Amino acid sequence: MYLTGRAKDVIIRGGHNIDPATVEEALLGHPDVTAAAVVGRPDTHAGEVPAAFVTVVPGATVGVEELASWAAAHVTECAAAPRHVTIVDVIPVTAVGKPYKPALRAEAARAALATALDEIPESRMSPPGSVMETSRSRFASLPVRTENSSARH
Repeated sequence: MYLTGRAKDVIIRGGHNIDPATVEEALLGHPDVTAAAVVGRPDTHAGEVPAAFVTVVPGATVGVEELASWAAAHVTECAAAPRHVTIVDVIPVTAVGKPYKPALRAEAARAALATALDEIPESRMSPPGSVMETSRSRFASLPVRTENSSARH
């Protein structure tokens, strides 16, 4: 495997090191996809799984299931197929026009946490007004940073 991006962008899924660029290239091969960025999403079983954020041509009717299937059919190994695909209006970029992946990683982590919290049975939740319930409701309303607010010189 040859890494074409930054080492910290590598997604480590179990024993597989996945270069996000290979998944992005597969998604960009779809006729309705105009941009793609892939990051690692936290996963309790595998450590991380690929999560894709894509933009599509205006008026496209393609869905996330179709894009996930497309990517799975076009990546070089099945471990690299994105487990989560999100269609967004715009992919955040840095001042030089490269995808700003920290914002995407934060969104992927937020989505993973929200999914994990939703999977907790109500019978295991804390009583109303407890610290756990208060923290859960506060977290759900946190904004996700979508652009780099701390420019480095």
